[in-house]
Amino acid sequence: MSTEISPEAKYKLIKEIAEKRNINVMIETGTLGGDALYILMNTFLKIYSIEIDIELYKNAIEKFKHCQNIEILYGDSALILPTILEEKINERCLFWLDAHTVDSSPILHELNAIKNHWIKNHIILIDDYSYFYGTIKNVRYEDISKCLKEMQYNNFRIENDILIVGDNTI
Repeated sequence: MSTEISPEAKYKLIKEIAEKRNINVMIETGTLGGDALYILMNTFLKIYSIEIDIELYKNAIEKFKHCQNIEILYGDSALILPTILEEKINERCLFWLDAHTVDSSPILHELNAIKNHWIKNHIILIDDYSYFYGTIKNVRYEDISKCLKEMQYNNFRIENDILIVGDNTI
């Protein structure tokens, strides 16, 4: 069921949503090569990106060392995201949740961290959503849907293999 969508189309969608909703902060899980950061660094006043792979983290630190609005964090997003939310986030932000391998994802932990934050109207974008229909073994799309409904996010849609949550006027 997985379909390949160009990264450019995905980043264009993120940029459009951020600009339409006047979102100044983005939190990304899964830095990888930093492509999203590079393309979106002028869209947001602040971007936090969490990477669990030490080599990818080091590469991102080097690549973005001169970008004052980008903060790269090393570690498991399931553990780091709650701290970022508690210590640094005091406004609505956009989450780009893309921390997964081909067979596992911390998505439910990430969603629970967002659920526990005092701001309740964040915009959440979950990349590679088709993977949750069987490729990723530890989480299924039904689990994500149930969690989102518990968070009072009842309206969501899929575009470019991204689950878009948090604003039914998007």
